[in-house]
Amino acid sequence: PEFTGRGESNFRFGSGPEAEADAIVAKILERWEGKPFAIADDGTVYGRTLAQSVRTKLELAGRAPQLTETYRPTQNVQTGLARRLLNASVEALFVAGDGEDVAVIANSLAQRDAALELLAGEAALAPFLPGSELVPPMGLLSVGPPRPETNRGTQIIQQQFQNAGIRGEGLVLTSYAATQTVLQALANSADARLADALKNGRASTILGPISFDANGQRVGADFIVYRYGEDGFEPAATAEPSDG
Repeated sequence: PEFTGRGESNFRFGSGPEAEADAIVAKILERWEGKPFAIADDGTVYGRTLAQSVRTKLELAGRAPQLTETYRPTQNVQTGLARRLLNASVEALFVAGDGEDVAVIANSLAQRDAALELLAGEAALAPFLPGSELVPPMGLLSVGPPRPETNRGTQIIQQQFQNAGIRGEGLVLTSYAATQTVLQALANSADARLADALKNGRASTILGPISFDANGQRVGADFIVYRYGEDGFEPAATAEPSDG
């Protein structure tokens, strides 16, 4: 988390350490205004840390969950958690845990005819284990970094990678954009140090303009919200149905 603070020559091309929690809090404040909600975590370091960060940020914004729970992960059912959520009369739930746990929680809620809106973190976007019969609940909202392969600016290079027999997606595209950024900084550095050129410059890449703040954190590398539908997880800006 403090990588960019360990020296003036360290740069973070991905999202900052608070990006996940910030995106979750923003969605809760936007979508669950006036709704009683709960926060549940799986008791792991990831789950506890994320849940606490989200709760703290919400309290600073004047919102607090009606219920907080820690559940036991990797179970086949979450009957007890579902019962406590219903008894608390919450209408929405943020889950700090992996996607399979979210699916189990959703199934346990459905068995009680409970229609809670579910929001999860980046861990819920990961593929399920091979052979798993679980599927994410329809309409599940999760946050994660933007997918480089969906960026229009990457279409040409993706085709070039494909022609060369390379699977050009994900980290391959991100690495390509990072290389573009460094090469342009080198070309524009003149007598300046590379670190200064990166912090003071702005590169044109397949992912769009790239720049860094004074701490070496990439500007605008925020998480976005995804919604699970028939075609899997898609950016909520295009996949989310209108409330109207």
